[in-house]
Amino acid sequence: MSGLRVTAAAKKGPVASVTVTPASATIGTNGTVQLTATLKDANGTTLTGRTVTWTSSNTGAATVSGSGLVTGVAVGSATITATSEGKSGTSAISVTNVPVATVTVSPASASVAVAQTVQLTAVLKDANGNTLTGRTVTWTSSNTAVATV
Repeated sequence: MSGLRVTAAAKKGPVASVTVTPASATIGTNGTVQLTATLKDANGTTLTGRTVTWTSSNTGAATVSGSGLVTGVAVGSATITATSEGKSGTSAISVTNVPVATVTVSPASASVAVAQTVQLTAVLKDANGNTLTGRTVTWTSSNTAVATV
C-alpha cells in the first residue's frame, strides 16, 4: 500500500476558559466599546464556532449586545460577562460623564425679522465623535439689544 496517507485531526474539547478583551474600559454615556471573547480548551487551543452569551450586571449603566458591543447608558459601572459552555470571563466597564469636545449649533447663522423667532439646536459630541445626550445647554446672546434667547 504505497502512497497511502492518513491525516488525523486533533479533536478540540469543551471550553475550558473564556478571556474577554479588553479586560476593562471606560466609556461615556452613549459611547461604545467592542468586547471580544476568546475561548480555549484545556490544551490552550483557541476554539471557534461556539455559542457565547453576553450579559451585563447593571443594565442601568451599560448594556451589551449579542455580539459583545457595550453601550454606556448612564454614569456608573457594570461587569460584562461572556459565557460559553458553563465557563465565563468578564470585563469591568466604567461609564463616565465624558467632557464635551464640540458643540455644533444649527443653523450656524440666521437672519430674523423684528419680533420673529428662530429655533436653534445644539449637538454636543465627545472627543471620539459620540453624540452626548442629557446635558444642559445654556444659551446666551452677545447683544441682548438685538436678540434675546
